[in-house]
Amino acid sequence: MKIRRYLTLSVVTILFLSSGGALWAEETDTPAGRVEAQLSDAEMLEIYGWMAGMRAGISRLGLSEVEMEAFNRGIDAARSNEDLDVDLQAVGPMISQFVQKKFDAHMARLKAEEDVKAEAYWAEVLNQEGVESLPSGLAYKIVEPGNEVKPTATDTVRVHYTGKLIDGTVFDTSEGGGPFTSRLDDVIEGWTQGVPMIGEGGAMKLYIPAKLGYGDSGSGRIPPGATLIFDVELLDVIKPELAAETPA
Repeated sequence: MKIRRYLTLSVVTILFLSSGGALWAEETDTPAGRVEAQLSDAEMLEIYGWMAGMRAGISRLGLSEVEMEAFNRGIDAARSNEDLDVDLQAVGPMISQFVQKKFDAHMARLKAEEDVKAEAYWAEVLNQEGVESLPSGLAYKIVEPGNEVKPTATDTVRVHYTGKLIDGTVFDTSEGGGPFTSRLDDVIEGWTQGVPMIGEGGAMKLYIPAKLGYGDSGSGRIPPGATLIFDVELLDVIKPELAAETPA
């Protein structure tokens, strides 16, 4: 789930951490897709290639076509089991620095783009009827207030939600997978601050600035510096003393 708190890792850490593990053992942010009883060899190889590319963080390096050609030459050499005419121990730190530099530059470009979009978006949102804001920068609109049972940060909540980017892209949703259950102090700060404003049975829209979401690092398909928009329906509030006895 995207709304969970997270630990930020450098791209070099991501590239080299647990390199011997099975690719499919990694948790991904990709929504569940179709599951086929039978896949062709070509389909399985395409999926395996996608897994390898995602683990390598290719989408977060902003590689040009020429750079991708160089990358693919390395893949071809590995496929042919060719030895590289370099001292890998010696060039390892250089590669790490190069990849980190590419990653940082690409993230900076994406953040700059998000900053421009966010400035215009927030100017519009804060002038919409029914939208309130907090000193922290969080904005919200209560669609249904719900009853008097409101959660605190240490309570567990069960919710339906859909998360979108400014352009309307859905990056996460509970639809199709059943309600999401979590303590409110174990999710992004925008949720921790916003969800307690409604009671059980309530619904709201949250407008979360990057600093209360995933910051300048982003997460999965969420760009760095991204404003997040959530539609949230609060189904249940579970107090700490009952949470351990309540199925997720």
